[in-house]
Amino acid sequence: MKILHNQSQLNKILFLGIAYIIIGLLSLLTSSKIFLSGFIGIGIIFIAQYFYNKNRAYVILTENSIMSNGIFKKEIEIKNVKSIKYFAGDYIVKSAEKEIVIDTNLVDKESQSNLKNYFENLKLEK
Repeated sequence: MKILHNQSQLNKILFLGIAYIIIGLLSLLTSSKIFLSGFIGIGIIFIAQYFYNKNRAYVILTENSIMSNGIFKKEIEIKNVKSIKYFAGDYIVKSAEKEIVIDTNLVDKESQSNLKNYFENLKLEK
């Protein structure tokens, strides 16, 4: 099951990217000061992040593993999970070597119930 990124969060990133590009372009057109033109690069990074995250899942939950997609992908097999905690809106999944933190504020609204049901129905072997 794929848990998607929060769409309103992604829209904010896109808006910031566009705003930074506009500020950078206006600084190039209106003044002789070039130091504000760096905002164009920052805006391009925000827009690239938007398109990178738009079609990718934030977390992929399967019967055998939990995989967090990000810059550094982390995967924990269910048989290696030592504990699962829900604290302050975050699911913290720990194994002997790794830890995955799933921030529910970054999870799409429609996917939150699927995420909650997955962790409620998960049976950990002691």
